[in-house]
Amino acid sequence: MTTLTNPLMPLVRYSIGDLVQRLEKPYSTRFIVHGRVADSFRVSHGKRVTTWEIDQVFKDVEGIAHYQLIERRDSPWLMRFVPEKNGGPSPQRLEKIQSGLTDLLELKQPLTIQSTDIIAPESSGKFRLGYPSAK
Repeated sequence: MTTLTNPLMPLVRYSIGDLVQRLEKPYSTRFIVHGRVADSFRVSHGKRVTTWEIDQVFKDVEGIAHYQLIERRDSPWLMRFVPEKNGGPSPQRLEKIQSGLTDLLELKQPLTIQSTDIIAPESSGKFRLGYPSAK
C-alpha cells in the first residue's frame, strides 16, 4: 500500500495479503480485488481459486446472506450459509451452487452444504469466507 499523490517517496509500503488483478484496456485500467491470499484455495496443478472467483458462483443466487467455504482433506468440503431473513435459497439454487463450486474447485465429490443461523467472526472482528486446509 502506498500513497498515490507522491510517487517519489512512498508513505507506507507493505504487503497486506490481497490478491489484485490488473486489467489493461486501450483507454483505461481496471483492478479486480480477488480477496486475501489466506482465503484462497489451491486446486490441481497449483491453480489458485480466489474469493472473487467463488463469489461469481453466487452471483445470481438469491436467499443467501453470508457464506463460508471450508476445505477438508479427508471428507467432503463444507459450504456453510446463513439464509436471508425473507427465506433461503430453493433446492434448485443450492444444486446450482453445489455444482458450480464442485466444478470450480475441481472436487472429486460434491461438497456438503449446511444452513446455519450464524457464522461467527474471527477474534479480529472480520469474517473469513474461505478456510483452506493446513498445507
